[in-house]
Amino acid sequence: MIARRGKPDNHSISRTDAWDYVNKLLFPDHELVKTYPRDRWLMDRYRPPNDSGLRHQPASLLPGGITYISGMVSRGTGFAPVTGTPKELIAEVDQAYFRQSLREDVHRWFARRDFDPKQRTIPKHLFDAAVQVDFGRLPPEHVKSIEKGATKAKPRKRKQPYMHKRFPKDDALVEEAIEGLGEKYSNKWQAALALAPRAEGSDQGDGVRPPAKVFRLNKKIGKALKAQNNSKRLKTNR
Repeated sequence: MIARRGKPDNHSISRTDAWDYVNKLLFPDHELVKTYPRDRWLMDRYRPPNDSGLRHQPASLLPGGITYISGMVSRGTGFAPVTGTPKELIAEVDQAYFRQSLREDVHRWFARRDFDPKQRTIPKHLFDAAVQVDFGRLPPEHVKSIEKGATKAKPRKRKQPYMHKRFPKDDALVEEAIEGLGEKYSNKWQAALALAPRAEGSDQGDGVRPPAKVFRLNKKIGKALKAQNNSKRLKTNR
């Protein structure tokens, strides 16, 4: 079975989560993930305090007191100059190199098990078997990557179905408005304004617009007029 390059699923786990799990099994008392950025910064600038190659001796062809040691990480313009580790950083630099040696041990564990370092995921059954052989235990059934998704997922609230509220008294008011158009009311809006106090619903507006029931009546009157006109057209066509 070939590990997928995409996201982990029920049959695979991410290499990051697998690495972190093996790290905790091999070195439970050492944090190797969160400390990596700072460790890398220190190792890029200082050699190990107990490195016999660091004697603060200038190179024979270079003036000054700068020592250039082969094997340093390239900065793009050449090798970085190595200076003596400040006294206040000696202990921290030493710990950085120690933790890096532990990280290399974790990498070697995966290499011995023939896990491809370029793959983003690892087949879960192969990883489980390797952990069982070397540590005598099985990883948790739900790996970290799956747990992350589970904790973020929140139960969806069911939306209450929209219930149209019927106002039975509106039908009589709409009929009255249609009968009074042209005589009592100049248009349907005027009819709605006049009949709204007798309709169900709040009489309060927002200070600028009239109450909602005025708009409701106006809309119903318009629909009734449209239906009435359609009915007259049908009779005329016949």
